[in-house]
Amino acid sequence: MDDDLLKPVSTVTIRKKLEDSQPTPNTHAHAHERDQRAELKVSSPEIALRILKDGARPEELFTVLKYLKSTRERKNDFNIRIPEPRTTQIVHLLVNDIIPSYWSTFESEALKRSKSFNQDSLKHALIECLRSLLGIGSVVSRLKLLVAEARHEELRRQAISELLDVLQEVLGSLYDDLMIACLYYDKDQTKRTIFWKEVVDLRASGKIVSIAAQAEDSIEALKTPLSTSWIASGSQYAGWLGRQLADTLLRVPQDDTIRSNAGIEKMLAQFTGKSLSMGYPNDVIRELLKSYEMTNLQPRTAIGTLVQKLRPHEQLQFIDTTVSILAENFSSNETKQHDVSGAAGLLSLLIGTNESLRDHLVERLVQEGSRFYDDSTFSLRVMFAMISDDEDRTQQVMERSIRRFGDKLYIKHTPSFAQESLAQVILLSAGYVHRKYPMFLFTIARSSIHTTSISNRLNATSSRARFLGMVVGTAISQLVDKAGTRLNFDVDELDTDEAKWYQQLTSVQDKVGDATDIEDFLESKWPKSEAALTGTELVAKPAHKPTQKTSKNQSTTHAPKTAVQKPSTSKIQIVDDEDENEAEDDDLIPYAKPDSDPSDDDEDPTVVSRNRPSAPVYIRDLITALRDSESHDRHVLALRTAPSLIRRKTHFGKEVSDHVVELANLFAGLGDHFELEDFATLRLQSLVAVLVAQPQEMGRWFAKAFFEGDYSISQRGAILSATGLGARELAGLENGEELVGRVGEMKEAFPSKKLPERFHRLYGGVEDPVERESKRLERDMMEPMALSAADKLSGPNALKVRTFSSRMDVEKKRKKPVSNELGRIVADSLFFPLAGRFQMTLQAYGGKSIQSSPHLLPLYLRTLALILHAAGPSSPSLPSMTSEFFDLLLCLRSYAVKDENVLEALLFSVLMILDLNAGEDAVTDGGRRICTEMGKEILEMQVWVEGVFEALNGKGAIGLEMGPKGDTGKNRKEEERIGMLAAGVLTRIDEIVSKFQRLLLGDMVTL
Repeated sequence: MDDDLLKPVSTVTIRKKLEDSQPTPNTHAHAHERDQRAELKVSSPEIALRILKDGARPEELFTVLKYLKSTRERKNDFNIRIPEPRTTQIVHLLVNDIIPSYWSTFESEALKRSKSFNQDSLKHALIECLRSLLGIGSVVSRLKLLVAEARHEELRRQAISELLDVLQEVLGSLYDDLMIACLYYDKDQTKRTIFWKEVVDLRASGKIVSIAAQAEDSIEALKTPLSTSWIASGSQYAGWLGRQLADTLLRVPQDDTIRSNAGIEKMLAQFTGKSLSMGYPNDVIRELLKSYEMTNLQPRTAIGTLVQKLRPHEQLQFIDTTVSILAENFSSNETKQHDVSGAAGLLSLLIGTNESLRDHLVERLVQEGSRFYDDSTFSLRVMFAMISDDEDRTQQVMERSIRRFGDKLYIKHTPSFAQESLAQVILLSAGYVHRKYPMFLFTIARSSIHTTSISNRLNATSSRARFLGMVVGTAISQLVDKAGTRLNFDVDELDTDEAKWYQQLTSVQDKVGDATDIEDFLESKWPKSEAALTGTELVAKPAHKPTQKTSKNQSTTHAPKTAVQKPSTSKIQIVDDEDENEAEDDDLIPYAKPDSDPSDDDEDPTVVSRNRPSAPVYIRDLITALRDSESHDRHVLALRTAPSLIRRKTHFGKEVSDHVVELANLFAGLGDHFELEDFATLRLQSLVAVLVAQPQEMGRWFAKAFFEGDYSISQRGAILSATGLGARELAGLENGEELVGRVGEMKEAFPSKKLPERFHRLYGGVEDPVERESKRLERDMMEPMALSAADKLSGPNALKVRTFSSRMDVEKKRKKPVSNELGRIVADSLFFPLAGRFQMTLQAYGGKSIQSSPHLLPLYLRTLALILHAAGPSSPSLPSMTSEFFDLLLCLRSYAVKDENVLEALLFSVLMILDLNAGEDAVTDGGRRICTEMGKEILEMQVWVEGVFEALNGKGAIGLEMGPKGDTGKNRKEEERIGMLAAGVLTRIDEIVSKFQRLLLGDMVTL
């Protein structure tokens, strides 16, 4: 009766495990021997190996693991961390036999009732025995094998899940001594070097991330609701490597002699260089700087020595990444001098006396290379503080910058925001040179280099280029000329706040900070509480594994520990009493349990969550709820509430402005954890709300995130869509929510052949809002030309009957003027950052970048066209945007002939440019302007579009790769659309050419 009383009610995995460990009739002969073995103390690896081979019981396993854990500190004897034949056999048994048998039983009631040991101690001991190079390598190898087999065997995937948990636990300790132990592996330098090379290849090469990601993919095929592990995320794993490196730097001996003799600095440099090559250098260096203490002298010199030991190209990568990280979250208008001094002091620690790195700063300041075009004002000031005491380098920066600033090709083909950055370099260098070497500045101001530079700027066709030339010329003249002879252009542009901000750059004077400035800067940039949180919470938190099936609306978040430790409720006690009564009366036969009803699951009080989440009312609550990827109700409610909450809080207090970057980061990288049908729509609405809240700041952020962020193709597409739709909303053309669409408001006007909504999302596809809006604009532009052509073919005008409308009808059809808030910020905040970065990407990577792929390039071009259309024909920046956009389209002709979607988007963009500048709605005579300024480009585009049009009809020489030429209606429709756009472009160009024929005659001759 006692045995029956202790039987578990439900069958779980532990029952099978424990039954296997109980003696059977065939093993009674060895029972006495096993009991004696358990009483013996494990004193050698041979005994431990024999016990593991024979099949250890929980008590025996705990004894063995306790012994193996105690050997970790031994140097001249057996050590579980040192690779040798006995260690290899033991680790192999732990990974292949012990983990499959015991890992899932650590949370069982049978182990919890054990009096000889604690299940947490057993689990901890197992993890500590595997926390070595051999242990991690064995787990990774076993995981790789199981992933390959899991494609054909479903049963292997449970083992994969267990090994993923083990790998997270093994790597989860932030402050372990594994790195230290590897550094002092052996006295022999050769053996230590070979061993350390294996450590670097395993930990810092990305093998663990790759295998973990493959393992998670195989688990997700089972629809297992496991949360994403941090070891499968490249950015999170790279951050963990940075924290490990910082911990190791702090714990190794700081004596230079010991470090040099042991080769520690070189070994850590190898680890750092390999970590930077994973593809996430920003995460590695950010966490390294965030977690590294720099208050003492020795640690500060240690990180500088580490940088000097890197290879030359790794040093440049480290410094470039550090400069970009230091400038994060610092806007140009809010930069404080003590922040610049602290950042410069930190950069000085890293560079030290390395002359090549200081020369690299000079190259970066003068933009020698397209990757240096995007330096912010904060980073420019930091680099100038580094070279401010060097006369040769400061003068070299100024002279080379002015020469580059006035180059005609640079003015015409360089993105506008890159030219703005170079203008800031000239003004900063002019201030430093004027204070220390005034005669050199006077000589430069009177030289032909400066005069030619300003003249080329004033003769430029771009209004932005002319503005920068006037600002630089006026600022330098104020420094070297007397009050009566200073340069004065007497234009309104120089009286704006922007022009005054540029001119005050000559008075900026930053210095390299000391240890106190560095500490203050790091504390203000990364508070200690934040650093501590990101350093421990991320790696210590294991993946969540729900142990029972939950309902759809039930929260999957673990209850707090206090709730788990509460005494048993009265209902559970009543069930136990009923079991006892039933056990006392064996004659009664119980009724069979009824079949489970699915509707009863939600009525079970032990399953249903009565704690319904409430909608967030503060931005901080919204951010916390969105990051909670384990609670279904809370996460979904926050996602649905986010757009309206952000819009309500935009003009109420500073909640949105203080957290706008954090919100943008969160929504841009948000994943669909619960497979919501309207997830894409909700995320897009939230991104649009964020952009509209702070358009000047977030426009640049969206452009930078699209090109430099660690996002997938779908996430980058959402960023582009939000940029285009947000621009239209700012222009007052149409409500963003109506453009995106609301869930539940899609109504069919009449029955059709369209699939039900659920199946339409799966098989019919969802049209992107940007593409839908561009098609509508395309119809608006083509209809007038089609009507005009039909009108010409219908007969002479004298025979046509004209109808005259009344004044009231004309007034009704006239569009009401709307306030276009986009016109003031469209160029600097939205268009130029997005267009200029693409040119930089083309120069750096050609067609190999993800932005140049056929999946993103059409959406990118349509987004730029929508922004241009939203700015309107009356925008003061329209000439500059037209010139830069048209140059970009000319560069993309080779991509367009390879993909029909890119070709269609390119032709649509050309038609949009021509319609805005020379169409019926053009405010000024834009046709004359583009013929004067862009005559050659217009004619070149005309010749190419004519070739495209003829190629569609099978007559042209341009090789269009339009995909399979099967007899499908879709291909024919695509060709018809492209042919229609090409005809529209040619029609619009013919109108311009016929109207301004004399202006284009000279350009025709040159072609």
